[in-house]
Amino acid sequence: YADLKDQLMNIKSWNDYTESDLHPYGLICSILSCIGITYMILAGLSSIFLSSGIDTNITLPIPTNPDLIIEIEEVLGKLIDLRKNGNMKEYEAFLSPSMEKYCLHHLGNTYLNLPSLESFHMNVADMISFIARGNKFTEHTSLGVNQMGGIIDPSNGRPGNHHEANWESVSTVNSKPCPLLDALYQLGAADKKTYTVNVETKPDTVDINTEKKWEDTDYETRFDQRYSWKNMEEFLDLVFQTVSGSGECLRIAKELSKDNMKSFILNFYEMADLIGREIEKERESGELSDEELDAYRVDPKSNNFRKYVIGREGTIYETDVYDNSDNDEYLKCQAVELVLNDKFVLDENLSYTNVKIAIDEKFNEWYQKLVKKIQ
Repeated sequence: YADLKDQLMNIKSWNDYTESDLHPYGLICSILSCIGITYMILAGLSSIFLSSGIDTNITLPIPTNPDLIIEIEEVLGKLIDLRKNGNMKEYEAFLSPSMEKYCLHHLGNTYLNLPSLESFHMNVADMISFIARGNKFTEHTSLGVNQMGGIIDPSNGRPGNHHEANWESVSTVNSKPCPLLDALYQLGAADKKTYTVNVETKPDTVDINTEKKWEDTDYETRFDQRYSWKNMEEFLDLVFQTVSGSGECLRIAKELSKDNMKSFILNFYEMADLIGREIEKERESGELSDEELDAYRVDPKSNNFRKYVIGREGTIYETDVYDNSDNDEYLKCQAVELVLNDKFVLDENLSYTNVKIAIDEKFNEWYQKLVKKIQ
């Protein structure tokens, strides 16, 4: 090594280097360096080409077992029939466990937080209604759920609908498939036969024979919507003020059980929703102008004033006459009657599913507040 060191110290030109014993070592080092640099360049280019246009956070759908798809399609068939017939209580009671079994269980407990679960519930219900009206997915080639509860097409790589500032901190690019969404896509795919059933048109029924509207159009963010609490707290407050006042109405709060009070709130909403739908039809047909709607005032002394009673199971019934006997089976409340005799159109956000989500989340807190007040 001392000899090599002396040669290195005496190198003054390229010729001195090539004639020294150091030349072979330098040649080997140069070749190895070139190989290393070439490998690094090729590895970098391969990574760029392989990842180009693909979001690594997006999980593309894995085909679901065909037998499971058939099982879920039977479940969806029942849900669609219930939705088309307007059996909303049974529909929601069947929808929630179906979402849990065929989707949420597969996503894992930590994938969706509570606001995301609310949005997912709403979007799934909207998708079922979309298919029940005979519509097709023209802008989706597959379905996945992002961490905001939106249902998107994972194959297009879009990050999700995060137009609301308070959602922007949530990772929206990730999406996961689940068997329920695979089966929903199979039912609504553009190349599949339209789902139809013959049912009698009933209140809150999906009528596929009506003129196509915006809600019957598929678009990229169609089922990537956020659940909104708009009008929900106002509705719950209206019911609270109605049953916690004085007189006969207070008996509803005092004498209905907790479960029956929850049923009463949903029934109260359903009755109001039916009125809103009828008023909307009158507006669209020209029978009722906006000016007439704004000027309308309820007159309890009118011959057209409808009478209602409340059963102890929470159901609201229309009646021709009150039972003034000692029969305590039904309760009366003029505040309820005043609302149900009014003319109004509910905000589109006040759908049965959205109201059910709000009640399920807030009812315990609402009921504790009611009990505290009436005591």
